[in-house]
Order: sequence, then C-alpha cells, then structure tokens
Amino acid sequence: MEKILIIGGVAAGATAAAKARRLSQDAKITILEAGPDISFANCGLPYYIGGDIKNRSKLILQSPESFNEQYQVEVYANTKATEIDRQNKVVYAINSVTGEKMAFEYTKLILAQGGKPIAPPIPGAEQDHVFQLWTLEDMDKINSFIENKNQKQLLL
Repeated sequence: MEKILIIGGVAAGATAAAKARRLSQDAKITILEAGPDISFANCGLPYYIGGDIKNRSKLILQSPESFNEQYQVEVYANTKATEIDRQNKVVYAINSVTGEKMAFEYTKLILAQGGKPIAPPIPGAEQDHVFQLWTLEDMDKINSFIENKNQKQLLL
C-alpha cells in the first residue's frame, strides 16, 4: 500500500493531501502539522483583528477531524517532524503537547511546512507591543493584547 506522508498541514499540505486523495482512493495519507491548526485562512487574520471578520471560526476551513472525515487523511496536529531517515523512509516526530515520540513510514514524502517570519534585528522589536502575524495563535495574542491594554491601535 502506498503511504503518503505530508509534513505541514496548512495551505500547501492540506491541498497536497486533498489532491493525493483524489488521485488515489487506496493510499494511506498522513499529515504532520507542528501547530494546533490546519487549513486556515491566513489571509483573513488581519481582517479578524480589524473587526471585519467577526467570528474566529470563519477563519478555520478544516479541523483535523473534519479533514479526516472528508478526505480520509490522518492528521497529527501539534506534531513536529524532527528527523527524516531517507534511506529507511521513516520520519521521526514528537507531539509538542504530550511529548510522545513517533515514527511514520512512507513511500512518498511531501514537504509543505511553509515558511516562518523573521523578526529583523531593529531596536524595539523585542517589546511586548511588537508582534508577528503568521498563525491563529499569533492573531489571538495580538487580539488579546488589544483587548487587555484597551488599545485602539497598535503602537509602532
């Protein structure tokens, strides 16, 4: 049986998994996502902070459970790939919540982990009112800061 393993479960990874399922009904498809969320509308994050999108749930396109129901893809959220053994076709991973270590065999491996913002080394970047916006968690931190500090705009 073909075992397709995808590292990264947001835009590229979820799309690759859905396409792989359309191409093969029999393959075992697994996604490893380092964060807690998969398939969310990251372009909508600033619109939620700005109030144009009222419900956070509107940004979440799929949960691991709904993705599994729709595409028969096993999703491991909060699971970070730590090593790829290309010779034996095994990926080692760890669940960041439970600490559980796992090994995933594959016949095909797709790397779709995306990027990560880089904070430029400029004075003031370490202050508590300077943020990076990349994930739903980042959005929640910014939103919480605004609400807790009763800020109407972020300080620059």
